[in-house]
Amino acid sequence: MADGLTVQLVEEIVVERCRAGDMFTALDICREAQRHGVPERHRHLKQFVHDCFDRGDMGAAYQRHLIVIPGVAEPAWLYHRWDARPRDYVSRHLPALPQADRYRPGRGVDRRSRLCVPAPLLREAGIRPGESVMLVADRRAKCVILSKQPQPHRAVLASYRVDKHGNVRLVQGTLRKASLGGYDYDLEGAAGTVTVRLHKPGRLARWLKNVQEWLT
Repeated sequence: MADGLTVQLVEEIVVERCRAGDMFTALDICREAQRHGVPERHRHLKQFVHDCFDRGDMGAAYQRHLIVIPGVAEPAWLYHRWDARPRDYVSRHLPALPQADRYRPGRGVDRRSRLCVPAPLLREAGIRPGESVMLVADRRAKCVILSKQPQPHRAVLASYRVDKHGNVRLVQGTLRKASLGGYDYDLEGAAGTVTVRLHKPGRLARWLKNVQEWLT
């Protein structure tokens, strides 16, 4: 629990940033407080920033909008003046996204860290909406397989019914059972099956991992 002096410092930083007309998130304020010697983590401090907005301490000119940070499950509040452009926001405290990896061949997870196996790929494999499929692990090949038919000598991790749009969404908890937790995947369809493997880690994967570490 943060003490009174810590809360006061957070509030003073917020006021200073507002006077300067800056755009910022709670993470930006928390990192600045930590540079002043505050030991608490972001998750323990962020509410004090949000409280400043709720009380009106940021002033009438300040608004907030939710923004998506790649690799982070929950959106973040971005605080900014009414005449600012939120799309121009760049954090001072998150690792820079590598330009060469802005577009990647692997299929990424969604905001809830689920992997969507898309309808076109499932159709190519002969798997249709409403059908039941099993997710099995092939630990030797370091992959999981979606299949309508049992796979001999392979452990069944979960069963799914293909949704009405023809997709299947795999959750991280299930993928981790096969040691395949991650952000990027390679998907390959065959007759009656879809194979899922981790995409080879690159600079983007390391950047996403750094983001998660910064936010804890």
